[in-house]
Amino acid sequence: MVIFFKWVIIVLGIFCQAQAYQNPLRIVADDRKLLQYPFEGHAKGPSAEILQLLLEEAELEGEIEFMPWSRVYKTALTRPNTLIMTIIRTPARENKFQWITKVSDTVYSFTSKIASVYDYADTLTIAKKRVTAVVRGSSGYNYLIRKGFSEEENLYLVGSVETAIKLLNNNKIDFVFDTPAVFINYYAQKGLNSDDFVKHHFIQETRKSGYIALSNNSDINLLEKLRKSQKIIEKKAEYKQLIKFRPLISESTR
Repeated sequence: MVIFFKWVIIVLGIFCQAQAYQNPLRIVADDRKLLQYPFEGHAKGPSAEILQLLLEEAELEGEIEFMPWSRVYKTALTRPNTLIMTIIRTPARENKFQWITKVSDTVYSFTSKIASVYDYADTLTIAKKRVTAVVRGSSGYNYLIRKGFSEEENLYLVGSVETAIKLLNNNKIDFVFDTPAVFINYYAQKGLNSDDFVKHHFIQETRKSGYIALSNNSDINLLEKLRKSQKIIEKKAEYKQLIKFRPLISESTR
């Protein structure tokens, strides 16, 4: 009987190693200019730097694959040994991933052109009567669906926030639902100040944190390495500095 159990343990060990080999570490992310983005063949941004700290401490290697968010999410949801970034931690997603380390804080807003005359006293009610662009499959999209929005009535789904901003600038839509930081970056790249072009109304209940997370059913040794690394890097001054990079935009912003 003892010999039998030893063989079971050996076989399980071999099986786990085989599974890990079949599913090497993969890292997926969307292009999010203030967090992570590709530049000259490399990943840049504070979230990418936090990832590098995490991997180095865990003695792991991997390159970020950039792709549209819907594909990022589906890949991490279905493939073991996949790191996803930056993903908003919500109650609906809590049991779908292993949450490794926080990389950002964020808040969503309905953003319109500066010249719009919308009264923000009851933004959700007004927005339901207008057209709002939102990135397909994003946390913002899920929030609006829960609030009764629909593609048939008042949502315009896009693959990237850049597309949404262009639609807003061309008067094709009334609002963009995303984080104000993306507008800061979009206009800054053109040498402009976003406050001269758009105004925001913050939805306070959307304040969330962004994370690096690992897919469920991943190799337990990989998870343990990442957990151990996370505890170490979160005590480092470099991590604390990166997590404060471009803090939340002030509510006083228009």
